[in-house]
Amino acid sequence: MAYAGQHHFTNARSSTESLGSSYIEDIGEYEGERNEAGQRHGYGKALLPNGDIFEGSYKNGLRYGEGKYIFRRHQGSSETTDEILPHAKYVGFYKRNMRNGNGTFWYPDGATYSGHWSNNMKHGMGVYTYPNGDRYQGNWENDLKHGSGKYVYASHGESISGTWEKGQLVGKVTLKCSKFSFEGDWDGDGPIRDGKFMLPKVSQLGGYSRQIRKKHFYDEDEKIICEEDTLIWRADSFISEP
Repeated sequence: MAYAGQHHFTNARSSTESLGSSYIEDIGEYEGERNEAGQRHGYGKALLPNGDIFEGSYKNGLRYGEGKYIFRRHQGSSETTDEILPHAKYVGFYKRNMRNGNGTFWYPDGATYSGHWSNNMKHGMGVYTYPNGDRYQGNWENDLKHGSGKYVYASHGESISGTWEKGQLVGKVTLKCSKFSFEGDWDGDGPIRDGKFMLPKVSQLGGYSRQIRKKHFYDEDEKIICEEDTLIWRADSFISEP
């Protein structure tokens, strides 16, 4: 089973704002509260040089506390205009200019993440919803699925629960489909070793193994041999369910 592709958004980590007066070319425009040293401090709104907008809380010149960050996209040449990215924004908490604590990120492709952040990365418990409607709910570490979690496929409602390590599903898993469920071992590429298929009235114990099989086909009169990694299910026994 394939997961929806990992999302990339290069402008998600904006450059750190500098300290200074109400308008300096390299830090953009700012309107809001300041401390005695003239730093942004308290509530304010900033228009950054790249066109991004931040509105929220500052502490000693840095984004700190609750705020909203809206990303913009430049459309190429000087003859075109800047355009706000659809759904590209973050609403949540900051610490030292970076996303820290709980917050929700709306990505430009329609994906969303709502949960905990650490230094601009998804870290802790959170829910990531992909553009196709698939959803992962569970633990994250350094922007990768890591720890216990559940992935739900939007198209048919199937779900797979287990433990992820650095983005890969490994160990014991539970796969639930409309007509059957499966419990067994998983190694990142799919099921492996011992497992159990459960149907409404019967369960089947067995195990998976991977075998390299050769497939033959012809391309412009030339015989080509292709090796393919194939999963083989070994049925050991059946258990009748009450």
